[in-house]
Amino acid sequence: MPTVYLYPIGAGNRTQLVPEPAAPNWGCVDEDPQTLLDWVGIETDGILSATDHYVLTIPPADPGDLSALTLTAEHLADKTANNGVAGIAASIRLGVTTVVEAAHAVAVGAATYTTALPSRPGGGSWAWADLAGLQLGQLLNASGGGVGTGLMTKVVCHRTRLKVDYTVAPAPPASKGIVETMFLSDGSTEGLAVGPGVESLPVSGGGVETIGVGPRIESLTVSDGNTEVV
Repeated sequence: MPTVYLYPIGAGNRTQLVPEPAAPNWGCVDEDPQTLLDWVGIETDGILSATDHYVLTIPPADPGDLSALTLTAEHLADKTANNGVAGIAASIRLGVTTVVEAAHAVAVGAATYTTALPSRPGGGSWAWADLAGLQLGQLLNASGGGVGTGLMTKVVCHRTRLKVDYTVAPAPPASKGIVETMFLSDGSTEGLAVGPGVESLPVSGGGVETIGVGPRIESLTVSDGNTEVV
Protein backbone atom coordinates (compact mmCIF):
# COMPACT_ATOMS: atom_id res chain seq x y z
CA MET A 1 0.00 0.00 0.00
CA PRO A 2 1.65 3.29 -1.09
CA THR A 3 2.04 6.07 1.49
CA VAL A 4 2.42 9.85 1.18
CA TYR A 5 2.83 12.45 3.94
CA LEU A 6 1.33 15.94 3.93
CA TYR A 7 2.89 18.69 6.08
CA PRO A 8 1.76 22.16 7.23
CA ILE A 9 2.46 24.96 4.76
CA GLY A 10 0.23 27.72 6.13
CA ALA A 11 -2.21 28.88 8.80
CA GLY A 12 -5.65 27.30 8.89
CA ASN A 13 -8.93 28.15 10.56
CA ARG A 14 -7.50 28.56 14.09
CA THR A 15 -4.20 29.87 15.45
CA GLN A 16 -4.47 29.72 19.26
CA LEU A 17 -1.30 27.98 20.42
CA VAL A 18 1.87 29.84 21.42
CA PRO A 19 4.78 29.43 18.96
CA GLU A 20 8.33 29.11 20.26
CA PRO A 21 10.85 30.44 19.58
CA ALA A 22 8.98 32.48 16.94
CA ALA A 23 5.93 32.61 14.70
CA PRO A 24 4.41 31.43 12.42
CA ASN A 25 2.75 28.56 14.24
CA TRP A 26 2.71 26.25 11.21
CA GLY A 27 6.45 26.82 10.74
CA CYS A 28 7.10 25.38 14.21
CA VAL A 29 5.55 21.98 13.38
CA ASP A 30 6.40 21.39 9.70
CA GLU A 31 9.86 19.82 9.94
CA ASP A 32 10.88 16.71 8.03
CA PRO A 33 12.91 15.15 9.51
CA GLN A 34 11.51 16.01 12.92
CA THR A 35 13.26 18.35 15.35
CA LEU A 36 12.77 19.39 18.97
CA LEU A 37 14.11 22.91 18.40
CA ASP A 38 10.72 24.60 17.96
CA TRP A 39 7.12 23.95 18.92
CA VAL A 40 3.65 25.30 19.62
CA GLY A 41 2.11 24.83 23.04
CA ILE A 42 0.30 26.02 26.13
CA GLU A 43 1.38 26.45 29.76
CA THR A 44 -0.85 26.95 32.80
CA ASP A 45 -1.22 26.43 36.53
CA GLY A 46 -4.98 26.26 35.98
CA ILE A 47 -6.99 24.60 33.20
CA LEU A 48 -6.43 25.59 29.59
CA SER A 49 -7.08 24.28 26.09
CA ALA A 50 -6.31 25.72 22.66
CA THR A 51 -6.29 24.64 19.01
CA ASP A 52 -4.27 25.17 15.83
CA HIS A 53 -5.27 24.17 12.30
CA TYR A 54 -2.90 24.12 9.32
CA VAL A 55 -3.22 24.13 5.56
CA LEU A 56 -1.34 21.11 4.20
CA THR A 57 0.98 20.31 1.32
CA ILE A 58 -0.71 20.03 -2.08
CA PRO A 59 -1.32 16.30 -2.54
CA PRO A 60 0.04 14.32 -5.52
CA ALA A 61 -2.12 13.84 -8.58
CA ASP A 62 -5.17 11.62 -8.15
CA PRO A 63 -3.91 8.05 -8.65
CA GLY A 64 -7.25 6.93 -10.08
CA ASP A 65 -9.83 4.42 -8.90
CA LEU A 66 -9.06 3.55 -5.26
CA SER A 67 -10.08 0.46 -3.34
CA ALA A 68 -8.78 1.89 -0.02
CA LEU A 69 -7.91 5.35 1.37
CA THR A 70 -6.82 5.66 5.02
CA LEU A 71 -5.85 8.88 6.82
CA THR A 72 -3.80 9.03 10.02
CA ALA A 73 -2.73 12.07 12.06
CA GLU A 74 0.75 11.99 13.60
CA HIS A 75 1.79 14.45 16.33
CA LEU A 76 5.19 14.63 18.05
CA ALA A 77 4.33 15.99 21.51
CA ASP A 78 5.88 16.40 24.95
CA LYS A 79 4.96 17.49 28.47
CA THR A 80 7.79 19.77 29.54
CA ALA A 81 6.43 21.06 32.87
CA ASN A 82 4.90 18.27 34.94
CA ASN A 83 2.62 19.55 37.69
CA GLY A 84 -0.59 18.13 36.28
CA VAL A 85 -2.06 16.32 33.30
CA ALA A 86 -1.79 17.14 29.62
CA GLY A 87 -3.39 15.85 26.43
CA ILE A 88 -3.36 16.17 22.66
CA ALA A 89 -6.22 15.48 20.25
CA ALA A 90 -6.14 15.49 16.46
CA SER A 91 -8.42 18.18 15.03
CA ILE A 92 -9.39 18.14 11.34
CA ARG A 93 -11.43 20.58 9.32
CA LEU A 94 -13.01 20.17 5.87
CA GLY A 95 -15.15 22.97 4.48
CA VAL A 96 -16.99 24.44 7.48
CA THR A 97 -17.00 21.27 9.59
CA THR A 98 -14.47 20.41 12.31
CA VAL A 99 -13.97 17.02 13.95
CA VAL A 100 -11.92 16.59 17.13
CA GLU A 101 -10.81 13.01 17.75
CA ALA A 102 -10.28 11.35 21.14
CA ALA A 103 -7.35 12.78 23.11
CA HIS A 104 -4.09 11.07 24.04
CA ALA A 105 -2.58 11.65 27.48
CA VAL A 106 0.83 13.24 26.91
CA ALA A 107 3.74 12.04 29.08
CA VAL A 108 7.09 13.64 29.83
CA GLY A 109 9.46 12.98 26.93
CA ALA A 110 8.90 13.57 23.23
CA ALA A 111 6.81 10.84 21.60
CA THR A 112 4.66 10.43 18.50
CA TYR A 113 0.92 10.13 19.10
CA THR A 114 -0.97 8.50 16.23
CA THR A 115 -4.68 8.93 15.54
CA ALA A 116 -6.73 7.14 12.88
CA LEU A 117 -9.11 9.50 11.06
CA PRO A 118 -12.08 7.37 9.96
CA SER A 119 -14.63 10.21 10.21
CA ARG A 120 -14.83 12.55 7.24
CA PRO A 121 -16.06 15.98 8.40
CA GLY A 122 -19.52 16.42 6.92
CA GLY A 123 -20.08 12.67 6.49
CA GLY A 124 -19.50 10.21 3.69
CA SER A 125 -16.28 8.44 2.77
CA TRP A 126 -12.88 9.99 2.23
CA ALA A 127 -12.00 10.80 -1.40
CA TRP A 128 -8.67 11.84 -2.87
CA ALA A 129 -10.14 15.25 -3.74
CA ASP A 130 -10.70 15.90 -0.01
CA LEU A 131 -6.95 16.10 0.59
CA ALA A 132 -6.64 19.44 -1.22
CA GLY A 133 -9.05 21.19 1.18
CA LEU A 134 -8.33 19.33 4.41
CA GLN A 135 -6.84 21.16 7.41
CA LEU A 136 -5.06 19.21 10.15
CA GLY A 137 -4.07 20.44 13.58
CA GLN A 138 -4.27 19.65 17.24
CA LEU A 139 -6.13 20.60 20.39
CA LEU A 140 -3.82 20.78 23.41
CA ASN A 141 -5.16 20.73 26.95
CA ALA A 142 -3.38 21.13 30.28
CA SER A 143 -4.32 21.13 33.95
CA GLY A 144 -1.79 22.62 36.38
CA GLY A 145 -1.42 22.52 40.12
CA GLY A 146 -3.94 25.29 40.79
CA VAL A 147 -4.45 28.88 39.73
CA GLY A 148 -2.00 31.16 41.52
CA THR A 149 0.16 28.34 42.82
CA GLY A 150 2.79 28.63 40.10
CA LEU A 151 2.71 24.85 39.70
CA MET A 152 2.75 24.84 35.91
CA THR A 153 1.91 22.19 33.36
CA LYS A 154 3.20 22.74 29.85
CA VAL A 155 2.37 20.66 26.77
CA VAL A 156 3.91 21.24 23.35
CA CYS A 157 3.70 19.85 19.81
CA HIS A 158 6.89 19.68 17.76
CA ARG A 159 5.54 18.23 14.53
CA THR A 160 2.17 17.66 12.83
CA ARG A 161 1.69 15.62 9.67
CA LEU A 162 -0.96 13.63 7.82
CA LYS A 163 -0.19 10.08 6.72
CA VAL A 164 -2.14 8.98 3.63
CA ASP A 165 -2.24 5.27 2.76
CA TYR A 166 -4.04 4.20 -0.40
CA THR A 167 -4.57 1.23 -2.70
CA VAL A 168 -5.37 1.59 -6.38
CA ALA A 169 -8.14 -0.76 -7.50
CA PRO A 170 -6.95 -3.48 -9.90
CA ALA A 171 -7.85 -3.08 -13.55
CA PRO A 172 -10.66 -5.35 -14.78
CA PRO A 173 -9.44 -8.45 -16.61
CA ALA A 174 -9.08 -8.09 -20.36
CA SER A 175 -11.56 -9.93 -22.58
CA LYS A 176 -10.16 -13.18 -23.96
CA GLY A 177 -12.04 -13.27 -27.23
CA ILE A 178 -13.85 -10.55 -29.15
CA VAL A 179 -15.28 -10.93 -32.64
CA GLU A 180 -16.23 -7.50 -33.92
CA THR A 181 -17.33 -8.13 -37.51
CA MET A 182 -18.47 -11.14 -39.55
CA PHE A 183 -18.36 -10.83 -43.34
CA LEU A 184 -20.98 -12.91 -45.24
CA SER A 185 -20.76 -14.16 -48.83
CA ASP A 186 -23.54 -11.85 -50.00
CA GLY A 187 -21.46 -8.85 -49.00
CA SER A 188 -23.30 -8.07 -45.77
CA THR A 189 -21.70 -7.94 -42.36
CA GLU A 190 -22.91 -8.71 -38.85
CA GLY A 191 -21.43 -7.56 -35.54
CA LEU A 192 -20.64 -10.30 -33.05
CA ALA A 193 -19.41 -10.28 -29.43
CA VAL A 194 -17.95 -13.57 -28.27
CA GLY A 195 -17.18 -14.23 -24.60
CA PRO A 196 -14.05 -15.83 -23.11
CA GLY A 197 -13.41 -19.46 -23.93
CA VAL A 198 -15.58 -19.74 -27.08
CA GLU A 199 -13.80 -21.96 -29.60
CA SER A 200 -16.50 -22.58 -32.24
CA LEU A 201 -19.29 -20.47 -33.64
CA PRO A 202 -22.28 -22.02 -35.51
CA VAL A 203 -23.48 -19.74 -38.29
CA SER A 204 -26.72 -20.17 -40.25
CA GLY A 205 -26.75 -19.87 -44.02
CA GLY A 206 -23.52 -21.74 -44.67
CA GLY A 207 -22.05 -18.96 -46.78
CA VAL A 208 -19.36 -17.55 -44.55
CA GLU A 209 -16.23 -16.48 -46.36
CA THR A 210 -14.36 -14.30 -43.87
CA ILE A 211 -14.59 -13.66 -40.16
CA GLY A 212 -12.47 -11.52 -37.83
CA VAL A 213 -11.73 -13.50 -34.70
CA GLY A 214 -10.22 -12.98 -31.23
CA PRO A 215 -7.37 -15.03 -29.76
CA ARG A 216 -9.62 -17.69 -28.18
CA ILE A 217 -11.58 -18.70 -31.32
CA GLU A 218 -9.91 -21.59 -33.10
CA SER A 219 -12.63 -23.00 -35.38
CA LEU A 220 -15.90 -22.08 -37.06
CA THR A 221 -18.76 -24.56 -37.59
CA VAL A 222 -20.97 -23.70 -40.58
CA SER A 223 -24.49 -24.91 -41.38
CA ASP A 224 -23.39 -27.74 -43.67
CA GLY A 225 -21.71 -29.40 -40.71
CA ASN A 226 -18.18 -28.69 -41.84
CA THR A 227 -15.69 -27.11 -39.48
CA GLU A 228 -13.19 -24.66 -40.83
CA VAL A 229 -10.18 -23.45 -38.88
CA VAL A 230 -9.92 -19.68 -38.71
